[in-house]
Amino acid sequence: MKKLLIIEGNTDEDSLSIEKFKGLSYVPLFTKAIKSIGNYEIDALYPTREDFKQVSIEELKKYDGILWTGSALSVNESAKYVDPQILLCKNAFESHVPIYGSCWGLQVAVVAAGGKVSAFKKGYEVGIMKELNVTKEGKEHYLFKNKSGAISSFCVHRDYIEELPTNSTLLASNEFCPVQALEINYKGGIFVGVQYHPEFDSAQMLSTYKRLEKKLIQSGYFKNNDEYKNEIRALEEELVNNKKAFYNNEKYRLLEISNWLENLEK
Repeated sequence: MKKLLIIEGNTDEDSLSIEKFKGLSYVPLFTKAIKSIGNYEIDALYPTREDFKQVSIEELKKYDGILWTGSALSVNESAKYVDPQILLCKNAFESHVPIYGSCWGLQVAVVAAGGKVSAFKKGYEVGIMKELNVTKEGKEHYLFKNKSGAISSFCVHRDYIEELPTNSTLLASNEFCPVQALEINYKGGIFVGVQYHPEFDSAQMLSTYKRLEKKLIQSGYFKNNDEYKNEIRALEEELVNNKKAFYNNEKYRLLEISNWLENLEK
């Protein structure tokens, strides 16, 4: 049985905030997704905790794969919580263990490998992501195997990748964000990740909207509370009525993660 390590990007405080709004914090969310795909031995690591001790390259080598979750953090703020994750990611690259990341996980890997992440002047990308523009390299990549037609997913982020690291390959972008999927080759290790959240189901997305209500209004994403309520209502109706969409097909929704897991077997 393959052994996986899930790295929690959030602080305990942010995880509790997710649970307060009836969402799953990210280690349980990733665990749920992985277990729906297959049987794996899973460990978890919490690098934002006070008692965290940096993990060596040799210790990381006991895993067959590493998955990095999302987070409410920004790589350009809260160095106390961010710097240990950047160093851990550098060690993960040097361990040569395959790495996957969603959203924050992608941003950590980009910075660890020498790229640049910045705050979006356009603000949040949240909800149902605009259709992906998959590059030629992306179409040939295992990440999008069995993905067909217009590819979308759930998303929530306010930072974006401004500069790619060297030895990286752009796999997809969309109208809003220039980097939506990326492969990074660094120090002999390979990271593959996405800016969006394949692990999010409909309940998690609705919970995220509710948790971020004040921030979304304060940031100008919504003009007022009525506009916010109207979008939530429209989303709830779409989730029920659009039976053929990605969010109503768990196997399809999780393909990026399942394709990455499948590639571990090769």
